[in-house]
Parts: sequence; structure tokens; C-alpha cells
Amino acid sequence: MNDKTRSPQVIAGANGAPEYAVLPWNDYQALVEAAEDAGDRAAIRRTRADLAAGREILLPADVADRILDGEPPLRVLRAWRGLTQAEVAEAAGIKQGYLSELETGSKTPSLAVARRLAGALEVPADLLWPEP
Repeated sequence: MNDKTRSPQVIAGANGAPEYAVLPWNDYQALVEAAEDAGDRAAIRRTRADLAAGREILLPADVADRILDGEPPLRVLRAWRGLTQAEVAEAAGIKQGYLSELETGSKTPSLAVARRLAGALEVPADLLWPEP
């Protein structure tokens, strides 16, 4: 009998109920692959929903690389959006000097200011100030 025609072997536990199943390796590999595919599909659905709801944003690779390389996200995202400090400060209702301090990391915004800045840049607030 080859692997394609063998049925799994069921091993009962102490109470007589099925406790283990022994199956051909190819069947096991197919189950693992199917589970991984299902997980990938679920992750894709969640990401699409987050993108549609504005909880996530797709960044160009060069923008993401700059942030990953340690550049201040607020500055990188402002530049990516093609906005000046004055434009972002006005949209967020703050002074340009304060925005400059936020971009350099010498100041941390209140939650309200962070949300207004995120709105001005059309990005999720946690992208501007990720948790350490």
C-alpha cells in the first residue's frame, strides 16, 4: 500500500476515545501547508480591512527604509507628503517651532496633538510615534 491510499491510524487513549492519529508524511505536509495558507489568507483579509479603515497605510519602500534606518518618522512622512513644516503646523493647529522640536524628538506631543498631526499627514498616529 502506498502513502496515497493509506488511511490514518487512530490510537485510543486510556478512556477508549481517539487520542492520536498517525498519518502518512505527505498527508501531514499537506495539512501543514493548508493551515499556513489559511493563516496567510486571514492575515491578508485583516490587512485589507485595516487599509480600508485607515488603520494601516502602505508606504513606499524608500520611506519605510528611512524610518527603519532611524530617521524621525514625523519628518520623513511630512517630506513624503510634500508638505512644509509651516503647512503641517497650521493644519495641526500648532506653532512651527513646536513641530520642529517634535521632528527632532526633543519634545513629545500630547495625544491630542499627535492625533492632529496624524490627521494632517493622513497616517495612523502610531506610525508617527511608535511604541519603544
